[in-house]
Amino acid sequence: YPNYPTMPAHVQKEDWEEGFADNQVPWKQALSDGSDPLVPGFCQPSNYGGANGKTIALSEDPATVTADNPSGSDFEGTDSELFRASLLATWDFDFGTFSSNTGYTDADSTVHQDQDYQAVSRPDTLLQAQGAFATTETEQFSQELRFSSNLDGPIQFTVGGLYWHEDRANSDSNWIIDCFQNGKNPATKEVERNISGLCDGTNGSVDNYQQFWQQLQPRNLDPVWIAETEHLSAYVSFEWSLTDQWKLTVEDRYVDETFDLTKPNASSCTTFGLGIGGGIIAKAPLLDAEANPDLLVACTADYFDRSTGPIAWNDLPEDLKAMYEPHNLGATNITCTKAAGTTMPGFPLNGYGDPINGDDINNIGDPELHPAGTDAGGCPWGTISGTQDSNYHTPKVTMEWTPTDDSMVYFFWAKAIKPGGLNQVSSGGAATTVEDERFDPEKMDSYEFGTKTAWEAAGYLQLNAALFFLDYTDKQVGTQILVPDGVGGFRSNPLVINASSAEVWGLELEAVWQPSFLEGLQLSASYTFLDTQYKDFVDETTTFVRAAEAGNCPVVWNDSDGNRVSTGIDNPNTDLDNPTFAAKCALDLSGNSLERAPEHSFVGRFNLTRPLGSDGVEWFTDLDAIYQTERFTDQDNFVEYDSFFQLDARLGLAGESMSITFFVDNLLDDDTIRGGGSGPDFGQRISDMGFSAGLVRTQFFAPLNMPRTFGARLQYRF
Repeated sequence: YPNYPTMPAHVQKEDWEEGFADNQVPWKQALSDGSDPLVPGFCQPSNYGGANGKTIALSEDPATVTADNPSGSDFEGTDSELFRASLLATWDFDFGTFSSNTGYTDADSTVHQDQDYQAVSRPDTLLQAQGAFATTETEQFSQELRFSSNLDGPIQFTVGGLYWHEDRANSDSNWIIDCFQNGKNPATKEVERNISGLCDGTNGSVDNYQQFWQQLQPRNLDPVWIAETEHLSAYVSFEWSLTDQWKLTVEDRYVDETFDLTKPNASSCTTFGLGIGGGIIAKAPLLDAEANPDLLVACTADYFDRSTGPIAWNDLPEDLKAMYEPHNLGATNITCTKAAGTTMPGFPLNGYGDPINGDDINNIGDPELHPAGTDAGGCPWGTISGTQDSNYHTPKVTMEWTPTDDSMVYFFWAKAIKPGGLNQVSSGGAATTVEDERFDPEKMDSYEFGTKTAWEAAGYLQLNAALFFLDYTDKQVGTQILVPDGVGGFRSNPLVINASSAEVWGLELEAVWQPSFLEGLQLSASYTFLDTQYKDFVDETTTFVRAAEAGNCPVVWNDSDGNRVSTGIDNPNTDLDNPTFAAKCALDLSGNSLERAPEHSFVGRFNLTRPLGSDGVEWFTDLDAIYQTERFTDQDNFVEYDSFFQLDARLGLAGESMSITFFVDNLLDDDTIRGGGSGPDFGQRISDMGFSAGLVRTQFFAPLNMPRTFGARLQYRF
């Protein structure tokens, strides 16, 4: 697709000005309705649907592929070890109760899995793959102290404090392998597909991603994430019985929290392998260096020294500082040291760390696209460190009116805050700074008016109702953006941003009935209505799929600090090969519904418990029902989860110290997908459309709903 607007590095230079920023054609071409066969595009799903007709497709672990085992073995999956201990102590006095709650948690987990969620046969014949290999160690300690009064008089109070500390370390060796057979011809500047000598088995090249993955080993550097949270909070609550019918409760919690994070400032070269990248053509990857003397080897142990941990910027030798200084892009630590004379993926270097003239290297193309020391698939590669301090109050005021012994009416106002912080989503392809990773606190004012009543209606009947309003400010949402990488191209970075505001109106109804005509029978039902909406939310994005989904692209141009410098399709960049200003679509999401929020929800339960004999044994049966209407997957409101209805049943016996329960979950065998996610597609879509297709939210994945499941549970108490 020579005119296909994937991203600037893949668009013909003469089409840059009108092709990348044209508001009328290219953005709409990203999604074709199929009516015009000459308009390139791809189909996006409108909903997840159910499991019927869907099959699970997973790649094999490429490390297990051998000549004797060409199909390889499954990924190891997830392994978790958890130790948890708690100690609860109370001291009762006439004037009140003191309590202490101490907790300790130590958790270790490893995830080793296929992460592109797609495969063609076994062994997988796709030329692209993505895998996850990460270990996480978490240790947490908490201590809470509380005093609740029992005074004579109309006023009672509760006062307490909470301390908790968490250390978390994550070793992230996720990888992306792309035997990319498409690229821009250096001579014609046009995009070509199925280039000879690229991952097709000719000229000594590999013909599958599994061989390419093995060629890039060993991966001697594990990008390390280190997070530490220290939390201190104090709370107080006063209850004042104004009269026999009126009670006022005022409470507040003050939070002082510090969050420290060290994370990669870009995807590591040890976790990212491309057969072709950056718009140049190289006859690689080849199976070994003997088949191609100019093989670009990515980050092997011969070329990089692994440090015992991140090295602070100020501790670097002056000669290394001089090498890294122009390109550190905010990195405060170095975890990958470049040796002189090494060959870097995409740009060979001389002894001074400068790029060798591309004319002297076969099939390399224009080295000016990849100056030494940048993050263009190579090193230096570092981490960024930052601290986020949060100090805030969360007050709440409640007024209760009890007109009778069987009824109560209440109103409360509360302020909730979700602390700001540093982006903990996986690092993107372009280097970033700590300040770019920050997001503001999410604030919410909550108002609720409700009633709780008890009635005599052929037995005991409880009816509750509540009307509530949630007013969000700076709501935190996740997004993906393309940012300039400093070498003439753009890369994908996941971020957490703050939407301007959002509102939720809701209604809750609840009923519990214990009829008098059958002892032990209880029926309950609850219903929730939600009306959710983003307010004044403009999300600036360079993701062409999102612009196509929205059906419009109001173009704005921003500098590297995010400041708007221009609007409209006229390109303000004077050097189109090395742009200073990035074009973005300012998508107006105001009026969209909040993600994963069903408009209607229902939960119902039938329970019957009856004695069996005279020895204190009871038999019981339960039938639980849950229903939810459609929910949008994200703030764009383009893809949704279908509505679903599920029934669960239980039948059992219970005694003083032992019980046995037989259960059937998902009695009707409903296969509707309940939840999932979306993200970049580093699989089939790259082969079909070009590398930039993988950088945006073009893939939707989900765990299949558990089918009808039979089982039994035995419980013994001592």
